[in-house]
Amino acid sequence: MNHNGHHFEHPKDRDRPQARTTVIYTNWRRSSQLQKITEDCSRQSANPEILVVDNASDSRHRYEGIAHRIVRYTNERKCWQRWMEIHYTNTEYILIMDDDLTFVDQDVIADCEQYMDENPAVQAVGINGVNLLPGRSYWRSMHHPAGITDTRTDIIKGRFFFLRPEHISLMPRALDEYNDTCDDICVSAMLENKVIPAMLMSRITNLKEGLEALHASQDQRRKRDAAAAHYFSHA
Repeated sequence: MNHNGHHFEHPKDRDRPQARTTVIYTNWRRSSQLQKITEDCSRQSANPEILVVDNASDSRHRYEGIAHRIVRYTNERKCWQRWMEIHYTNTEYILIMDDDLTFVDQDVIADCEQYMDENPAVQAVGINGVNLLPGRSYWRSMHHPAGITDTRTDIIKGRFFFLRPEHISLMPRALDEYNDTCDDICVSAMLENKVIPAMLMSRITNLKEGLEALHASQDQRRKRDAAAAHYFSHA
C-alpha cells in the first residue's frame, strides 16, 4: 500500500504490549499544546498507541513531541488525512481526537473500550453529537454533549470520535467538496449506530483553541451546513 507521508516509528515499539486503541492526533499550528496532550494520553491506563499526523511538517509548527508514530505531511488533505491513517493501523479501536482537548482522568480510553465491548452493535461513540432535524440546517439542528443518559446521534463531532475501524473500511481516499474539513460529518454518514454515552460526561476538558480553530470561520460554518445536506438525505 503506497503511503505518501514520511513515517517515523518510536524505537521502543518493538517491546511494547499490543494496544487495543490507536489515538490519532493532527498537528497544524499547535505543536506545543499537542505535546502536553500526547503526554496526557501516554498516561492513559489503556496504554494506547499514539499516532500524530503532522500537517505542519514544513513549518515552524513542526511536531517533535511524544508519539509512537509520526507521519509528516504538508496539510494537502487537511483533516481528511487523519482518517487515511486508519488504513495503516491494526488495533481494534480508533480514537480521533482534536489538539485542543485532553483527558480529565486516566481511564477514559479503557472505559470507551469496555463500553464498545459491552455494546457490540454500537459502531462509534463521542462526547458531542448532532441530531439532524427535518427541514433544519446543521447549525439549527439539535446539538448535544454527553449527558446523564446515552443518546443516539446522527453525527459525532470530530473533536472526539471513538470507533471500530472495520465499519469504515470502504472509506474513500480521495478528497471531495466537503471531507477535507467536514470529515466527521462524512464519516458519521457511513455509520448507522452512533451514541453519545453518559459515561463520557465531563471526562474531557477543553484547552486553548486559538484563532486558527476551524469552527471560528464563517466559511466553515456554511460548509458544515452544506456537508450535512450532502451526506444525509434527510438533512
